[in-house]
Amino acid sequence: GRPKGVAVTHGSVVNLLDHWRELMGDAPGEASSAWSSIGFDASVHELLMPLTTGAVLHLVPDELRGDPGALLHWMRDHKVTQAFLPPPYIQWIGEDPAARLAGSNLRQLLTGVESLPERTLYRMREVLPGLRICFGYGPTEATLYATAYTDPQPYDRSCPIGRPLRGTRLYLLDDRMRPVPVGVPGEVYLGGASLARGYLNRPDLTDELFVPDPFVPGERLYR
Repeated sequence: GRPKGVAVTHGSVVNLLDHWRELMGDAPGEASSAWSSIGFDASVHELLMPLTTGAVLHLVPDELRGDPGALLHWMRDHKVTQAFLPPPYIQWIGEDPAARLAGSNLRQLLTGVESLPERTLYRMREVLPGLRICFGYGPTEATLYATAYTDPQPYDRSCPIGRPLRGTRLYLLDDRMRPVPVGVPGEVYLGGASLARGYLNRPDLTDELFVPDPFVPGERLYR
């Protein structure tokens, strides 16, 4: 659809980076890659995370962004240890993880945006036993991702969304904004430190999708 400008605060980005450091620790001497274009929200994580954890940042050349094989070769040459990889690249690796990850130095991986088979992430970790994986779920309106799943298992199912990030509230509510019982479908609402201010120059859309939090007076939720 038509891109929307989302007004994310510096505080929300800091909250995201702090959570990553809690998951993965500081990274002095590590090598990180930045694959995303500046118009994609994952670029915020890719560009700022290494600068706040002491890692070296390598920018992926444009000609490699559409070629997962060439990208992995480039990552090996640059001894990249931290990376964001989009789901299609993860799926490609999952077809033959032993061969496609041969010689890889990867130790920290962020992925998400779309659904992924959990078994694929598990097989990657079998090939690289020290690999720490974060499958992130959430919209730009919650500053890139709002939940994290970090322990993939060998199950034939879509990867779970995991647990909310620090300072993030997640509710599953019915059409009257009441919590649904366990096992009953509902709509996801997000709130807390990761929430954006709203849409740039779109007060109508902001009022429609950023609503008062019925559980925390004075706070808002994104629906």
